[in-house]
Amino acid sequence: DPQRALSAGARRPANARPGRRPGRGQRGLLQQATIMTAETKVYTLEECKKHNTESDCWLIMFGKVYDVTKFLDDHPGGTEIMVDVTGRDATDDFEDVVHSATARKQLEGLYIGELHEDDKAKMRSAGVANAPAGASKASPQAAPNPAVTFIKAILPFLLIAVLFLYQKGSAAA
Repeated sequence: DPQRALSAGARRPANARPGRRPGRGQRGLLQQATIMTAETKVYTLEECKKHNTESDCWLIMFGKVYDVTKFLDDHPGGTEIMVDVTGRDATDDFEDVVHSATARKQLEGLYIGELHEDDKAKMRSAGVANAPAGASKASPQAAPNPAVTFIKAILPFLLIAVLFLYQKGSAAA
């Protein structure tokens, strides 16, 4: 109801006349105000996991649920990269790639609701909130052995020296 939206704190459009039904453009603004005051939809992780195809793709990022189906064809990284991160928290995947302010703004238009608080807690307590499927954050990668690092760095130079000496010996013979 447009009047209810106005009483809920929405502003009447500047070109609206008091006592008259809003025109086509004003109705859109009032409907938007009504939607903003409506209760946010909450989705479970199990429900989100069902939306894992190119024809129906939801992502979980920042504790929020996004229906990215309509955006898949326009995604610069391709559809597969987005479909691959469904059914889990894709926040790190999103943050690992430099996304512009425009991309972040587009994300707002794809928002459909919040992830259920129990699922957020489960993901945090399991330590897999932002890990790829099958990965665990419990065991960070060990630092590489300095000897191995040194050998990897010097090996190309040693190979070039051996090749040079071999060619020099072949030319002398």
